[in-house]
Amino acid sequence: MQKQSNILRIAVPSPLYRVFDYLLPSEFTQLTPLPGMRIKVPFGRGKSTIGLLIELANQSDIEPARLKRAYKIIDSEPALPEEIMQLVSWASTYYHYPLGEALMTALPVLLRKGQTTQHVGIQIWQLTAEGKQINPNDLTRAPRQAAIMALLQTHPDGIRKEQLQQEAGNWRPAMRALIEKGWVDSFEQRDIGTVSTTQSHEKLELNSDQAKAVQNVGKALGTFSPFLLHGVTGSGKTEVYLQLIEQILEQGKQALILVPEIGLTPQLIQRFQSRFPVPLAILHSGLT
Repeated sequence: MQKQSNILRIAVPSPLYRVFDYLLPSEFTQLTPLPGMRIKVPFGRGKSTIGLLIELANQSDIEPARLKRAYKIIDSEPALPEEIMQLVSWASTYYHYPLGEALMTALPVLLRKGQTTQHVGIQIWQLTAEGKQINPNDLTRAPRQAAIMALLQTHPDGIRKEQLQQEAGNWRPAMRALIEKGWVDSFEQRDIGTVSTTQSHEKLELNSDQAKAVQNVGKALGTFSPFLLHGVTGSGKTEVYLQLIEQILEQGKQALILVPEIGLTPQLIQRFQSRFPVPLAILHSGLT
């Protein structure tokens, strides 16, 4: 085994169950490459690809003269954070899937191609400290402003344009007046494709089989415990999922739902929107 300093150990999207060692780029300027950064490397005959840095190593099983040099370190910070790297690495092992292909699948298409993405900000309206002291019922001469103030009180973290349009109609003139009074402020936050709702439907009463499923799976929440829920279409599996997700949300945690077909996404979004007054983040290959 030959000792080699500054070896980049990189996972590339290929059907091979291994990572590949490369030398630092010749025009390298960064002090410390970090796991999760995208790196353009030569791969195959006369070809190049985008890979993800797994780790830095001081030695390689490959002779130094045979090691290829990476072309370029694309990122100044990891494209995938450490916790996502760990999750995908675990999934690669559990499902016996090549690490490079699993990791690159976790990236948006533009990032897989070595391009950059542009974060689109969305505008949020929120009550100011002064606005929180105002009683909407006192605004008898400005019913539109009173309605918006009451609506904002039910959204302490702020409200988006889509919600305002849905629940407040022609809201902009009244909103401008509230901002001039110093009762409402607006700001931008990064958009991750979230969808929110203010509607909340009560959970359904479970039959004995559904209740047994919720009880058994609920006992295992917080640990990795696979379950298979078997039932024909319309047998009530989704309600079981919804009640288990409710338990997770009550613990202040998040739930990830994998949908087998993109075509099922709209109806499931509507179902989840009507049940949980929390943001939903949607990601699939049909999105821009």
